Amino acid sequence: MMLGPRHLTPAELKRDATSRWLLSLTRPARELPPKARERARALKVFLDLGASRASQARKKTQQPGTGRMRVFVLIYAAYVGLLVARKNYGFWIPHAMRVLDRTKSEVAVIGSSYEMASGTGALLNGFVIDVVDPSLALACALAMSAIVNLGLSGARSLPLMAALWGCNGVVQSLGWPCVSKVFLRAFPDPKGRGMWYSILSTSQNVGAALVPLLVAQAVARAGDARVAFYLPATLALILSVVLLKFLWRSGEPQTTTAAAAAA
Repeated sequence: MMLGPRHLTPAELKRDATSRWLLSLTRPARELPPKARERARALKVFLDLGASRASQARKKTQQPGTGRMRVFVLIYAAYVGLLVARKNYGFWIPHAMRVLDRTKSEVAVIGSSYEMASGTGALLNGFVIDVVDPSLALACALAMSAIVNLGLSGARSLPLMAALWGCNGVVQSLGWPCVSKVFLRAFPDPKGRGMWYSILSTSQNVGAALVPLLVAQAVARAGDARVAFYLPATLALILSVVLLKFLWRSGEPQTTTAAAAAA
C-alpha cells in the first residue's frame, strides 16, 4: 500500500531547519553558498573580536593601572602605619613601669585592656564600615591611634594608660576590615586579585619588622623612651593626611556593576 507524503508539523520543520544549519557549519567553506560564506566570515570576525576584548579585560585585571596601584600602595602603607602604632607596646612598657613605679605583672593590665577592647571593637565595627566610607574610616583610625600614643606619652596613672591603650585597640580593629574593603573595590575581579591580596597581607610582617628597626633605634639614639610614642604617632598622622588627600578626596577607581557583583 502506497502512502502519500506526510506533512511535517511546525516543531518538526523547526528541528529540520536547525539540523540543516548545524550541518552547514560542518561543511567546508568552498561547499557553502556565497551568502552562507559571507555569514560565516562575519560570525568568525565577531567571535575573534569578542575573544580579543576578553583577553584585554583579563590583562587589565591582572596588571592594575595607575589608579589601582595608587590605592594598593596607600592601603599597604596605611596598615603598616597602624601596626607601628600598636607594636610599639613593648618599647614603652619599661617607661610605664618606671613612671608608675609598678611591677611588670601590674602593668600587664594595659596589654589586656587592648586585647579586650580590640575584640569588642571588631564585633561592633562591622556596622561602622558599612555606613562610613572605608577610606575615610581608615584615615580616622590612623589619626586617632596617633592621638592615643601622644596621650600615653604624658599619662601618669595606670588606669589612664589602660583606658588609652584600650581606645587604641578599638580604633586599630577598624584597620584590616577597612583595608580589605578598599582593596576589594579596587580589585573586583576574583581571577586577578589573588596575587595582590597575598602581597597586601605581607604588610603585617613589614609593620612588625619595622618597629624594632625604627622605634628601638630612635629610642636608643634619643635616650628617651617617650620617642616610642612620638615616632609612631608622627608616622600615623602623616599617613592619615596622605589618605585623606590622595585616597578619600580623589576617590577610588570606578568599577562596573557586573564586576562589583562578582566580588
